[in-house]
Amino acid sequence: TGIPAKVLTAIVATESGTGKTTAWRFEAHRYIDYVKGISMSKTSNLDAYLANPNDEKYSGLPFTYTPRKGVPGNTRSAVYVDDANANKKSILEAAYKQNPTAAIKSTSWGSGQVMGWALLAAYGGDAKKAWDAFFNASDAESMAISEDLVQRWVEANKGNNTNLPGVTFLEACQAF
Repeated sequence: TGIPAKVLTAIVATESGTGKTTAWRFEAHRYIDYVKGISMSKTSNLDAYLANPNDEKYSGLPFTYTPRKGVPGNTRSAVYVDDANANKKSILEAAYKQNPTAAIKSTSWGSGQVMGWALLAAYGGDAKKAWDAFFNASDAESMAISEDLVQRWVEANKGNNTNLPGVTFLEACQAF
C-alpha cells in the first residue's frame, strides 16, 4: 500500500478499537441519506428530524434513528458491533432486508472500518455476495477481506489532498 506498518496498525487500532477483522459499524445517518435522500450530517436536517421524528418523510425506516445530539462534534448515530454482539445485528439485518445495497454502503467493515462501497466493489457490486462473504468468512478469509478493504480505501484516497497544503493522503500517512 505504501503505508508503513505502524500507520496501518494505528488505523486499525483507531477504527475498530480491537483490530477484529469481523468488526462492523452500521451508520444509520448514512442509511437515511441513501434511502431517503436526507443528509443527517446537515444540522438543519437533523434539527428537523429531532423536532418531528414521526414526520412522514422518515417513515418506513427499519429502525428508530437516535442521533447523539449534544455530543460535541457528533450529530450522527451508529451501531458499532462485532460478531460477539449479535443483538445489534438485527438492526443491520432489518436495513439489509429493506435495501441490501444501502445497508452495506452505510456500514463500515473489518479491522480498518472501511465504508461499504469497498466491500461492494470487492464483490462486483453484488450485495448478497458481499454480505455472505463477510458474515460467513473463516478467520483467514476475514483477515484477507479486511486487508483488501484497506487496500481499496488507500487506492481510492492516495491522490487526495489532505488539509495540509501540498500534501497528499499517501504522503501524510508516510510521514507518521
